[in-house]
Order: sequence, then C-alpha cells, then structure tokens
Amino acid sequence: MNQAAFKRKLNTGTVLFAIAVLALVVRLYHLDRYPLWFDESAAALEPRSVFALPSVTEFFNPEFTRDRADYLMLYYHGFVFFWRELVGNSVFSLRVSSVIWALLGIGMVYKLASYLYGRNVGLMSAFLLSLAPFHIYYSQELRQYTAVMFLCLISYYLVFRILEFDRSRDWISLIIVNTVIVYFHYVMIILLGAEIMLFVLYRRRIRHALLKIAGGSFIFLIFVFPVLLIVVQKVAYILTHTVRADISDFPIWGGKIDFRNVVYTLRNFSIGYTVDFYSVWGWIATCLLVDLCILGLIRGGAANNFSSAKRVSAIPPMRMREVSLIVLFVFPIAALFIFSQAAKTCYVDRYFFPLGALYCIAVSAGICSARKFLKIFLTVCVCICFGVGLSSYYRDDLPRDNAQHIGYMQKNTHIDEITAALARNYREGDQVMSASRLITLPLKFYMNAYSWEYPSDKNTRMVREANEGKLFWVDNEGKPFLISYNKIVPTWYDKKPFSEKEMSPRIWLIYYTFDPRPEVMADLSKRYEQKAKFLFGDSELYEYEKRVVQQ
Repeated sequence: MNQAAFKRKLNTGTVLFAIAVLALVVRLYHLDRYPLWFDESAAALEPRSVFALPSVTEFFNPEFTRDRADYLMLYYHGFVFFWRELVGNSVFSLRVSSVIWALLGIGMVYKLASYLYGRNVGLMSAFLLSLAPFHIYYSQELRQYTAVMFLCLISYYLVFRILEFDRSRDWISLIIVNTVIVYFHYVMIILLGAEIMLFVLYRRRIRHALLKIAGGSFIFLIFVFPVLLIVVQKVAYILTHTVRADISDFPIWGGKIDFRNVVYTLRNFSIGYTVDFYSVWGWIATCLLVDLCILGLIRGGAANNFSSAKRVSAIPPMRMREVSLIVLFVFPIAALFIFSQAAKTCYVDRYFFPLGALYCIAVSAGICSARKFLKIFLTVCVCICFGVGLSSYYRDDLPRDNAQHIGYMQKNTHIDEITAALARNYREGDQVMSASRLITLPLKFYMNAYSWEYPSDKNTRMVREANEGKLFWVDNEGKPFLISYNKIVPTWYDKKPFSEKEMSPRIWLIYYTFDPRPEVMADLSKRYEQKAKFLFGDSELYEYEKRVVQQ
C-alpha cells in the first residue's frame, strides 16, 4: 500500500469514527425518556429462549399459527431474551441493543454505498443515515428494525456481488443472511422479493449459475418453511375475516389507503414521522430529498471520483446499479400498496424501514454529483431538515391526520409513573383496568420489572393482577366485555361477557385522552363512584369505588 492510499484509508477511518460518535450521541440522548410501549413490552417480557420453541409440527395447526406467530420472531427469542439476561430490565439498557444494531447499519451503509458509488458517497450516506430522524426513531425502540436494516444491507451488498462476480461463497452467504432476516421479521419476505426480481431481470448475467439458484432456493425454502406456513395462515385469515382494527393484533388499520400514503412514506424517509407533510418543512424536506434521490439515480456516476482504476473497475456497471436500486426500493412499496388496494390495508411504514438506507444512498449520490459549493449548500439544507425533524420528534409532535403514519403509536403514556402511583395506593382486593389495549403489556412489564421498588406487602398482589391483564372494554353495541391479557401477546379471541361478580369493590382505571373511550367511564359510573383522579400529561388514573345500595 503506497503512502497516498494509506493516508486516504486513515482519513476515511477517522471520518467514519467521527460519524459513529455522532450517531451514538444522538441515539443515546433521551433514550429512556419514553416508557416501553406495547410491542416493546412484548419483547421485554419474552420468557422463552430460542432453545424452548415448539416443534415444527405445531405450525401445521391453523389456530396455533394464527395465535402464536410470535414464536417465529427469533429476534426476541434469540437475541432480546439473552440480552435481557445480560443487562437486566433497565429500559435504557434494553434499548441500547437497538442502538448497537443501528451503528452496525451505518457502517454497512458506508460499505454498500462506497461499493456502488465510491468513497465520497459512502461517507455521505453514513453521515446522513446517522442523523436521519426515521432511523433515530427506531434506534430508540426495543424492536428488530435496526437489526433487520443491517442484515438487509448485507443482503443487498451480496446481491450486487453476485450480479457482478457470481461467486459460490456469496450465494451461500446470501441464503444464510436472508434466512435470518425472515426469522427476525417474516414480513421482510416482501423486501427479499425485490431481489428475486433483480435475478429475473439480469438472468443473462447469471444464466450459467442456474444450478446454484435452484439449489440455493430449495435450501432457503426448507429453512423458512415454518415462516411460509405462518404467512399463508395469516393472509388467509385476514382475507376471510373482518377483524376490528381497535383490538386487532394483525397489521390491519381502518380505512383504505391511497397514493398519498406512498408520498407520506417518502416524507417519513425525508424528515421523520412527526412533521406534518402539509407544513412548510414537510413540503421542503420531502421535495428536496426526493429530488436529490432522483438526481442521484440519474447522475450518480458523476459522484464516483476514485483515483484508483482498480477499485473503480470493481463497481457494477452504472445502468445495472441504478436500475437495481430502483427495483430494490420501489418493488416492496408497490407490492404492499397494491395488496392493500386489492385486499385489506396492510400498508405500514415500518415494514419499509430498511429501504430508508437505500434512500439515503441515492440522496447522497445526488449531493455528491453536484459541484463543490453547491454540494456544501445541499448538505447543510438536508441537515437543517433533519434537525427540524429531530426537534419535532423530541417534542412528541403528531401530524394532523393519522393517515400520514399508518400504525403510529403514541409513546408518551407515562405508564411508569402510573405504576408507581398504583403501588402507593394499592390495597388488597383492588382491580387494575385499562380503557386502552395499548397499555396492558407495558403495565405488566413495569409491574414485574420494578416490583422490588414497591412496598413488599403490595407488590405480589399487584404483579398477580397485572399478569392477569384484564381489559375492560365496551363494544360498538354498548356491551361491556372483559378481555384476558394473560398471554405474552394477547388476542381479541379471549373476550367474554362482563360479569358483575368479577368486578372488585375498588377499581383503578387507566385512561388516555389520545385513545378516548368515554363509554368505559360512562358504564363504570352507573355502578361506581369516582373518588380520585391523578393526571400524568395525556394519561389519567381514576379511583372508583362501588356505590352503596340504599336499603
């Protein structure tokens, strides 16, 4: 290695280290400011390791596959379970795992972008992803999305290597990585479908590898066979049943989506979830980054200014590179959008999370294709947009209409403070109930994880009550129900008619103004008298006592 090459490599390492430090700081900032929400709590409560899963034969049972698809979320069984054993139940420590995966993803986006476009685009891609509000949002959740992005970037890198060199080791690595991706989140099958499209599109480049393709596909199908059973059962149930969106554990949200939701997805990649698309900054950020993305796909080749002729020769042909990026990015969004139009709404932004990295690569290629001073100006503009998105995220803003983010969850539920208030006031025989299903698992987590902080004479009964997880609900016909949430991932199938005998003399009702259920309080008021009210932002805790019937 000559002196110039060594100096360039040293400078690259220094810049990447600075980007990693920046990414770490902005992701650790207020990492535990929100309590765990529903899906995070399901991960934190997971009691089974990867060595305690059911046999494959169980997956031929339709009821089992319908109710227990979480058995295949090996991110929870194979990673979170052991991570929790290592670091404990601290919310900060649990979420650090997502930060680690996020940093690995930033390193991998540099690897992929520099392979496709050169060193400058690689560094710019890593820098933009380190500040992207969309990426920071999921870096601060105890969920599998940052891990899936990292693995998807490896998968995309291997696909480009196969299209260029067609080496057996790349095929083997691709099968292994894609299998892990599907077991981390089975919905990611739709992202891997784009890779199949690429192999079909460029079949002439790998036509001499038909045996490898056939053999690899067969091995992959064997590995993911239980996942395919789950997907078939889920899709069949969704298509043949009407499931109420408010108590559904399926990815179904009420109302049909339209093309605006695709535009909202681009807004999410550009400035995050919380900035309204129709605001000034929403328009500026979306238009700016989408235009830079298109520019990068058209003129991205101009961004490659490597001086090493040997390294440049290893970069895939320009047309194949741009077409492949378009297919990888567009196919999953288009496929899920079409399915949501033809069947039922399953279009959820977080399923496209790994595509955010490809978006940053294309935007970076667009920036780097500009002249020097314009490049600096565009970089500053993008950073300003990201800064606006992050400040909005830290303020916990929301767009005016929920359609701008299908599946968005309100995080700031104050359930940790509510649990502490319950611990101070809980008495023997009290019943804890919730008017929102979103809080039952977080309540269960905080009751169990922090029971040692509560008075010893109360924590056992409180934890038992939380583990029973009864949810008071009133349906659209005004009939009250009790839904049992004693499973790791509760389902609506357990609901049963309300019985007066099951109600305690004193009830603690957890209520949320962002998820209003006035019929719950109206029904309770018929038999119970409100004694106290505790306010925690948008969260409310009510104490009810049964009315004394005058003789």
